[in-house]
Amino acid sequence: IAVETTSGLLHILNTYIHPAERLPLQWMTSRTLKTEAQLFIGDLNARHIRLGNTRNNNIGIATLNLCENTNLVLHATQTPTRRARHPREHDTTIDLLLASNHIVITQAYTVDRLLSDHAAVIFIVKTSVIKSSLTPIIRFDPHDHLAIAQSIHNRIQELPPELYSPTTERTLDIAVTTFQTILQNTSTTFNTAGPPTHENKQGPRLPPYIISLIQDRKKERRKYTETGNQQHQRRNQELKRIIATQIADFRQEGWKKKIQEVEKKDNIFKLAKAIRTPATPSPAPLQHGDRLLYTEIEQANALATYFQTQFAPNITASYPTQLNTARINHRVSNFPIHPIPENITIQDVWSTIQKLKQRKAP
Repeated sequence: IAVETTSGLLHILNTYIHPAERLPLQWMTSRTLKTEAQLFIGDLNARHIRLGNTRNNNIGIATLNLCENTNLVLHATQTPTRRARHPREHDTTIDLLLASNHIVITQAYTVDRLLSDHAAVIFIVKTSVIKSSLTPIIRFDPHDHLAIAQSIHNRIQELPPELYSPTTERTLDIAVTTFQTILQNTSTTFNTAGPPTHENKQGPRLPPYIISLIQDRKKERRKYTETGNQQHQRRNQELKRIIATQIADFRQEGWKKKIQEVEKKDNIFKLAKAIRTPATPSPAPLQHGDRLLYTEIEQANALATYFQTQFAPNITASYPTQLNTARINHRVSNFPIHPIPENITIQDVWSTIQKLKQRKAP
């Protein structure tokens, strides 16, 4: 997650590491060198760093070496975050926070949960965050020019005289902040554009009854993911077909309305533009061997050659056996093909083929 702050982006990464995995030192080091503000938070596990015997753990030493060679600082709670499951084991601290050295962590404490062997950990980070990423639109009425100038003039006159000629760095920061606040408040007061809004760029919206069906399908799919019940999966597929049919009907009704409005001369050109379809694109080039094939016939022949080679039997018999097999295949291929008798239909042939056993070989 990247959080936008006044001093740049703050990257927050979840670094849950399984006990069987090692600490990704190279990945974490590269992430730290690319950006200045980093927060690695998560379950680093008792194998990686422990409370009280960190120096005796090889992977725990790797974590400390990472902090010494980068600008990361290790933050942990005073109390263990995992209870021991065996009487001989000790409670350990595995939920940690690795933060850049200029990020202030004000508090770090645990919240006990009785039904779990892990305690919830809360880290409080002190940083200034930008409230909104939307670019505000500011428009002024030309008739408010004199009122805007008078408002800024009156607010500046109320300031103390030391802000006009700052002599120290602290006074300069206060002056800059004060002037920015005056200009921002004045622009908000005389702004006629209103708050920023998200524009809908997805085209025409669907009617409410189709949106309701889509929401029902999402619920059924979520229930199937949670429970694995096949009944929810079947209902999900039914709603999928119903939604596709309803959307097709809705679009067809829209076309009927357009056709009914053809009588108006001003809509003829709109309808002609709407029903104009682009030319069918040629198939993408297919690379077969060292050649690029562009036409459909060449691509079909290349695919047929590929599948014939792919599914050909792997013959490992001796040469005389292979030669005898080739002769038999040549004789069989030259046998005359008898036509289908008149009393047998194509449907009878298909029913016979469907009754045969399906083999795994192609």
